[in-house]
Amino acid sequence: MSRRLALGPIALYLAVSVAFLLLVPSFEAPDENSHYEYAILLARLGRAPQPGDRDPALVESVARLMLDRGHGLRVPGPTGDPIPAFNMELGRQPATFYFVPARLSQLVADSIDTQVRIMRLWSVALGLIVVLAAIVAGRFLARVDHIAGVVLPYVVATVPGFTFITGTINNDNLANAAAAIAFAGICIAIGTRAWRPWLLLVVGALVVGVAAKRTALTLVPGVLMAFLADVGMHGSRRRLAFAVLCLFVAAVLVHTVAVTEDDSRPISWRVAPTGTATRADDGLLGERAFLVRATTSIGRLTQVLAGDDVVRGGDRGLTAFAWMRASVPGESTVGGIELTQGGIATRSTAILDDRWRPIRIHFVPRGPDAVRVAIVAERGTLLADGIVVAADDRRGLPLASEPSVHAGTWDGRAFANLLANASAEVPRYGLHPELTRLVVALGVPVDALDAALSLSGWPSIDSPRTQFLVWFAFQSFIGRFGWLVLLLSDEVYQGCVILGAIAAAGVLWRLVTDPASRRWILVAGTIAGMTAVVAIGPFIIGLWGDEWPQGRYLYPALLPIAMLISLGLSAWIPRRRATAGPIVVVAIGIALQASAIFGTIVPHYRG
Repeated sequence: MSRRLALGPIALYLAVSVAFLLLVPSFEAPDENSHYEYAILLARLGRAPQPGDRDPALVESVARLMLDRGHGLRVPGPTGDPIPAFNMELGRQPATFYFVPARLSQLVADSIDTQVRIMRLWSVALGLIVVLAAIVAGRFLARVDHIAGVVLPYVVATVPGFTFITGTINNDNLANAAAAIAFAGICIAIGTRAWRPWLLLVVGALVVGVAAKRTALTLVPGVLMAFLADVGMHGSRRRLAFAVLCLFVAAVLVHTVAVTEDDSRPISWRVAPTGTATRADDGLLGERAFLVRATTSIGRLTQVLAGDDVVRGGDRGLTAFAWMRASVPGESTVGGIELTQGGIATRSTAILDDRWRPIRIHFVPRGPDAVRVAIVAERGTLLADGIVVAADDRRGLPLASEPSVHAGTWDGRAFANLLANASAEVPRYGLHPELTRLVVALGVPVDALDAALSLSGWPSIDSPRTQFLVWFAFQSFIGRFGWLVLLLSDEVYQGCVILGAIAAAGVLWRLVTDPASRRWILVAGTIAGMTAVVAIGPFIIGLWGDEWPQGRYLYPALLPIAMLISLGLSAWIPRRRATAGPIVVVAIGIALQASAIFGTIVPHYRG
């Protein structure tokens, strides 16, 4: 691809991304208010903020701005009045992405709107890295198919949902940029027929992506599978052995970043060391350990417990511990969660989840010094199931008048105790713990394996619920704006379905008739397919309750998806139309972006 051709997707991307940056009001993107809060506190404190660092005045100023403008996602508050949705990112997200926005926020301190737009520039720059990586990938793809190589970066630059996210404050953007660099490294390795020199770039980029946001782990299984498959089909035995060794090195590096925890905080409810976490009666090891299933729902419950929707202010943030009523051993007793803030404790037999539906907490005594706790949602969805062990010589759980024994901020990060649970959760299915650790290291949550082995009655593909979730994921990949409530017209989505079907048919045709492009299709298809399975699949099968799959979870695999689209569409373009064909494809992409900006964004926010 010539330099002149490379300028086209760069200019197009910058024009659209900056348009979103300027046109979309502050905090009118998923969790942008929470990402803003994180960056501001990071700049103020000089360290990664924790839940106890939340500044009520900062939250109130952001909430007031959202309420005054009538924008933002609203949820019913405890009193029934609508309140702005405010995620608890503090203590949950790595600080990697936020360092630059934190610095940028210090340039202007008297206007929140100006701050937000300046901080968004970091996301625009990261999106530009994705486009540049697409240009690199397209250059090597052009050796097989010139049209596909030219079209590839334009496909990336014309996905409205992607450019919308790059115009907002969101740590997705660093994970997406790192993933794009990793895929560009794979393309260089294939194009130069040398995996070894570029492997370090691929692994390093994946580690950076995971350090930005743990959702980047969804890309790891597909990358490693594509790597092994490609080397296995095109390399010698020595190269294959080297690839297997690199597999384990990469898995260890990525897993280390994923499960790193800050143990300096005074947390009484903690993740037990490897091998001690268990839900079995004979595994009561450790002291004051609340050991739970590692699920995304745990993080959701944490957001409720630690959020201002429940308790405001406090020097350490919300602390929580379970309490139980007198009960007959062996019988289930409904109890509650004790919320302690500033020495004031309140009890409840039920709390509310993030949609303000009741959650029940069941307690089953396990001997004189322990109790099993199960937290169950309204429809029976299991949110947590663990053993609470009393400290020292105490029996049962601490009383309300003595909250300090088990009190502590519940972090709830899912990947933190995956390995801890692995050795205890899986042997009951007859699997070896080491296999489980490998699965975890590859980025597949233990619960996904658990569900695959134990759940029955998964929703069929033709059920209304499944169809809705698949359609929602597709829509939000193409583009759902604001807090995912602003849509393109139905005709636009339907047109994208038709284009996708044409591209899919072209890919299948190439697999059968074009050996030169087969290698690229298999690598890109493996990465894109595995990412979809890991990132979207759990939502579809109901593993994560009523959560809906957002298409942006697929953006770490945007480049391989765009490569498949480019190869598929170019299969139907005659070689004699090598100039007109790409122009038509690019024009369709530009029309798609124009529909998003002038058909949705401008009428809604500026009309």
